[in-house]
Amino acid sequence: MNLPPSPVPKHRLTASVVWQLAAICLLILGAKFWLIGTYSSPLPFLDQWKGEGDQLLRPWLRGELRLADLFIPFNEHRILPTRLLVLALFEANARQWDAQVQMIAGAAVHAACAFVLGAFLVARLGLRRKWLIFAALLALFGLPYDWQNTLWGFQSQFYFLILSSLLTFWGLGGHRAGSARWWIGAAAGLLACVSMGSGGFAGIALGGWLGVKLLLDPTARRVRGNWATLAVSVALGGLALALYTPPTSTSLSSLHAPTFGAFLHGLGLHLGWPNAGSALFALPASAPIVILLGIYLRQLRLPSTAPTDQSFEEFLFPLALWVLLQAAALAYCRNSPAAGLISRYMDLFALATLVNFAALLRLLDLAASRWPHRLALVGTIAWTGLTVLGLTTLTQRNLRRDLPNLNQMQRVQAAAIRQFQLTDQLSAFGGKRVFGLTPDDFAILADLLRDPLIRDTLPAGLGIRRTPAPPGPLSTTAQTLAGGWELPIGAGLLIILLVAISDALTTRRAAQAPALDAAICRIPS
Repeated sequence: MNLPPSPVPKHRLTASVVWQLAAICLLILGAKFWLIGTYSSPLPFLDQWKGEGDQLLRPWLRGELRLADLFIPFNEHRILPTRLLVLALFEANARQWDAQVQMIAGAAVHAACAFVLGAFLVARLGLRRKWLIFAALLALFGLPYDWQNTLWGFQSQFYFLILSSLLTFWGLGGHRAGSARWWIGAAAGLLACVSMGSGGFAGIALGGWLGVKLLLDPTARRVRGNWATLAVSVALGGLALALYTPPTSTSLSSLHAPTFGAFLHGLGLHLGWPNAGSALFALPASAPIVILLGIYLRQLRLPSTAPTDQSFEEFLFPLALWVLLQAAALAYCRNSPAAGLISRYMDLFALATLVNFAALLRLLDLAASRWPHRLALVGTIAWTGLTVLGLTTLTQRNLRRDLPNLNQMQRVQAAAIRQFQLTDQLSAFGGKRVFGLTPDDFAILADLLRDPLIRDTLPAGLGIRRTPAPPGPLSTTAQTLAGGWELPIGAGLLIILLVAISDALTTRRAAQAPALDAAICRIPS
């Protein structure tokens, strides 16, 4: 199987495709709004009490927050974009601390990630593949397997990490060094470094892939811009390593992989997503990108057949390496029996699934002869069936168990906070079983609830504020969107229908034009 000279032609995204992709993002938003409206609470949850209330909002309200405080680590992570978003929403919402407002904003950032990925894949894989790509985006961005990131307002750092990393690969990896888009990629790489502890993996992955290309492709070594991109990528990776802060909490350090075998087992569970029953699922799940990589590297060794348009690979392979690094970091730092089932990490694993899906579509294009094409088609069907089975199992588990339990826990937490305000006794919280906090975090929670500044920022309507107040303007908007999730879904479906009608009319007019021209030519002068 050989790569043709120009394997992945760029397809111009027409206005109709852009509208269709926007419609898919509206459908994704509608699904997320339904999840928020059905299963969420405006009350802060878990890490929000410490990470937002104690470390961010209280210093802000007291006028003590410094610029450097926005960069201080939270556990292993520096989360500058998340903190800036929290402050902006807090001020725009009449200084009400509403987690649902943050959830709506996070959903919009995640939908932007879907738009960026969809635009790139359609432009590189062709318009005839667009509905397959749209279906994959709907499944991987719309299903509630990642409910923790959707329903915990503090989790927008995952979305900022994904978006900034995608823009890094698009800008640095896909454009001429020194161009405006290249600099946008460099800026996105800097943002990724302060979005999460693993943000530097964007630079490391891009630098690693570019290093392989420079090693195998003499033509690439003669392009000075490649060396500039490599230098920037290495600098981004080095910056992230310099910013990394090992966890001081014994509860976090105790989750590190105890042995190399445990690390490999955790890595297999992550790469085998969405099937978490065995680490062996990593083999079929990752097979498409491994096969495509082998074909591509083989062709790089043969200058006469090396691909001339490498924009697809310069995005897809660094993204695949990035996902591998994320999975490896989690396999080491969060190595526990339940690690493969933790919802908040699944948005990262979903990108691995999308990478392998794109690789399958590419392999179908490359398999020009009869039997290789049939083999690729059978592999695609088997891989898709395995993936759908895993996603179905995850979604059913969440809808039947995890999400109802979350709803119950939120009601119990609100009642416990009201009881604490009456008694001022830590026992009113109900312990770790109710809030999932450590003893130190319970002391922080109690201190926050005793602080009039913080109590007057809590969401209205829960009976826990010191001074009653109407909901903030963004709270009202968030409740409207969450309760009216049918609106974005309906708008998305309407856009798809209108675009289909417009395309059909355009095609019809184009088909009638030659006949009309011929008729005009037959008219005697």
